[in-house]
Parts: sequence; C-alpha cells; structure tokens
Amino acid sequence: MKHLLNAFILCLTLLIGSIDLKAQQQFIGIKFGAGPVSIVSSELNNPSSGEGISTGLLYNYLAKSRFTFGTELLYERRGYADRYFLNMFDPSGPKATVPTYFEYLCLPVSAGYTFGNRFHVKPSVGVCPGILVRATTTYDATGIYQPDFANNYKPTYKTVDIKNTASDFNFSVFADISFGYNISRQMDVSLSTRFQEGLTPILKSDSKPFWNNDLYLCLGLRYCLTK
Repeated sequence: MKHLLNAFILCLTLLIGSIDLKAQQQFIGIKFGAGPVSIVSSELNNPSSGEGISTGLLYNYLAKSRFTFGTELLYERRGYADRYFLNMFDPSGPKATVPTYFEYLCLPVSAGYTFGNRFHVKPSVGVCPGILVRATTTYDATGIYQPDFANNYKPTYKTVDIKNTASDFNFSVFADISFGYNISRQMDVSLSTRFQEGLTPILKSDSKPFWNNDLYLCLGLRYCLTK
C-alpha cells in the first residue's frame, strides 16, 4: 500500500514538473462512486451483481490542445453476489445471498479529450493496476433450512476472510465518460460513468479463473491549480 502511494506522488511530481504551466491547466480533486460489480467466470451460473465502491483522490492535466491526462489514487471494492435456494427441493422458498468482495488500492492512469468549456464532456480510456488489501465472503451460517420454519426463517450471516485465496495484484482496463460543469473559475463538478474489465484473474487458483466486471457512477469535485 505504501509503495502505491509513493507511485501516485511520483506520477504527480513527474507530470507537474515536466510540463509548461502557461500552456495548460492542472486540477486536483476528490471523487466518490458506486455501482454494480460482478465477475466473468465459467464456474458460477449467472452471478448476481454486488455493491461496488470507487473513491479517492484525482489529478488531471488539460493540455492546450484539449487532450487530457490523469492519475488517481482510489479505494475500490469489487466482487459479486451468489444467490441460491435454501431448500433445493422448494424453488418457491427463500433464497440466500452470498456476497464476496475484493478490496483494492488502485492507481489508474488515463488519457482522453475534453470537449467544451464551462460545460464539458471528457471521454477517456486507461489502465488500472491495483493491490489487494482485503477479501471477504459472507454466507448463511444458520445450518440446514427447515421447511417448517418458512414463515419465520431468519438467516444468520457470517463473514470470513479469504485473502489467502485471492491474487495480490489486479490489472484492469477501463473506458470512462465524464460530464462536467464549472461552478467557478477555479472549481468544477462532474458526473462520470466508468466501465472496467479485469485482465488478470482475481483468485490464485488457475482452475477457477474469475475476472472482475465493474460499472461505477462517480461524482467528482476538482480545483484548478493554474489561473
């Protein structure tokens, strides 16, 4: 985690120190996003979407040519939810939801183009390396479902750590489109949608290749460093 933070600071230093301040604009800011996350795998049949999170710090460089380059330091929660019948002989009975989440510290790098001025649209593409910080799965620990208790059945959920089964590193690619508005000369707000696809398996086991498949809707606030 410390190495990724150092890499983020190094990226900022190199970008800020190697470009002409008079020919561009630089922004720092924060963002928060959430959305459905899932996986691509032949092991699970139609896994349900989990509740993803993407939040952190951002830096953007807007060149005079309107090309945009950026990097971010993000906490992201990815994963999926598996739903199954508690009583396999009663498809009309209650279901249990088993959410599995993988939490990463990520350092996305992107390039795009900005259209417009006060109101602007920015499509971009990028890569997102991430280091795993936590992995958990939650299941119903109540025991065998009894049909006699269908009316008052209350599952007891238990969360366990599965970090030792997950890959320590993840590499994804993404496409993003952002809609922004300048609320002042120095600040703007934006609403963006990001689709992200994993290129490396989430789990260490090669026999069960899982790839992340994420969609985030993000709200961002930026401050312009250059006047």
